[in-house]
Amino acid sequence: MQPISGIVRRAGLASQDILASRARYGLNVLTPAQRDPWWRLYLDKFDDPVIRILIIAAVIAIAAGAADGYFVEDIGIITAVLLATALAFINEYKANQEFDILNQVNDEVPVKVLRNGTYTTIPRKDVVVGDVVLLEVGEEIPADGRVLEAVQMQVDESKFTGESLPVSKHTSEPVSADPAAKATMPTNVLLRGALLVDATARWKLPPLATKPKLAKPRVPPPKKRARKPRSISNSNASAR
Repeated sequence: MQPISGIVRRAGLASQDILASRARYGLNVLTPAQRDPWWRLYLDKFDDPVIRILIIAAVIAIAAGAADGYFVEDIGIITAVLLATALAFINEYKANQEFDILNQVNDEVPVKVLRNGTYTTIPRKDVVVGDVVLLEVGEEIPADGRVLEAVQMQVDESKFTGESLPVSKHTSEPVSADPAAKATMPTNVLLRGALLVDATARWKLPPLATKPKLAKPRVPPPKKRARKPRSISNSNASAR
């Protein structure tokens, strides 16, 4: 493992490399999911079973009130349906807008990178492939990358693996003869969203895939059956 002081020998990306990397790979932002238009979002509210029951009740009330010309109850039921669907639509629409604002705030979180031989702080969205990023305890991994230097690095990957304990990260993945001892995720790879809980590290962004990686479950090796010792009968023992 390389020492912490070894980072001074790295210069990071130059200005022209930053522009070229951003033009090729784009900004460091998650691609938002495609959403339905507002009118489709409103029509989905009528899929609620309670709303459907109220609509059926309104139709029956209109048919029954058509004989005597009394439509007060019908108007009341229709008004209740429109109010319920409108309120549900407004609440969901506002929640989606607030979620977008929260994502924009997260993209502005400052990140310390090494560029042109000096440290500089940039927004998370401006991190590009090839950047050398400096991480400290308590910071969240801003993008997928590979560890360059680390000292006793511990990372919380519970978002991806479900494991409650932090895992150790190294500059290279150790080779182990025991398949059960292999980590769920590569020990030299950091994933966006993981939390650094101990040590200081620097890592670099390779051109990884944009699709998130899912942890593979550990498969324990098959257990070997112990052979039972053969017993010697008394007759054979006495004969000998």
